[in-house]
Amino acid sequence: MRSHIFGSIMTIYEKGRALQYNVREYDGLVLKIQDSEEPALREFNHGRMLKRNGISVPEYHALMKFDPRSPSGSDEDIWCILMDYVEGVDMADLPSNLRGPVAKKYYAELEKVLALGIIPDDGTVGKNAIYDVGKKRLWLIDFEFYKKGTPKEISEFMKEIRSPLERVR
Repeated sequence: MRSHIFGSIMTIYEKGRALQYNVREYDGLVLKIQDSEEPALREFNHGRMLKRNGISVPEYHALMKFDPRSPSGSDEDIWCILMDYVEGVDMADLPSNLRGPVAKKYYAELEKVLALGIIPDDGTVGKNAIYDVGKKRLWLIDFEFYKKGTPKEISEFMKEIRSPLERVR
């Protein structure tokens, strides 16, 4: 399931057909759609915990559930997270002169996450971060695959991120 917000109408694409829900337009906020309750709860809880601990992440304001008696006839709940909208460019799309400095910021944020005993389990270092070129601010995003790590997993992940960090120093 994916979504787009156009003015005050949010279009949700579910199983090949578009559904529309009226949502209030919020200044500077966005509704992020999750496929089910479990990833929505993980995303929301990790995002709030990371923000409380000084990690550069958007503010997560509310976790919402749409009634399953939707126009789609689906009996599955639709879970949404109301969060700050942050501008940015995917790290892979940065101009070459910014990649080194932004990589340093990214690895510094990841080290703070690892210090909390959490590892990003999304399969790729360098994924799920955007950089606001105008504000010179890095944002970590998409936490549904973050998880509590064992000391061994954290140590291995730390080694994995330190190698590229040494290359950009």
